[in-house]
Amino acid sequence: MPEVRCYSMNISEGGMAVSTFVPLSAGEEVQVQFTLPHHTAPFSTESKICWLKTGHLGVRFVSLSGEHKSELQDWLSQKLEATLPGFVARKFQKAESSSLTALADGKQDNGTGRPSS
Repeated sequence: MPEVRCYSMNISEGGMAVSTFVPLSAGEEVQVQFTLPHHTAPFSTESKICWLKTGHLGVRFVSLSGEHKSELQDWLSQKLEATLPGFVARKFQKAESSSLTALADGKQDNGTGRPSS
């Protein structure tokens, strides 16, 4: 298949929507390559076209590596956090901090090899 350049409209852990007027078909298997902003290494994955609208299509990632999936999840989390209002983000940070403290407290060793109560 020839190389087709598209513009990404949105991306998730499972796929992305792109803008293109190249005629493709739903169900068609394609190789997708993209680079996240501020990253140098491109992601490359087998994908399948899952929906079409005039000038737009959606692809589902079929074979995204575990490493790339984790990197994409981290990037998406950072983007989400950056868009949250400050008071909402602080609530999540406090909840996360409390959970980490509780986990750390539960794992303290009392000298017997078991967590202290």
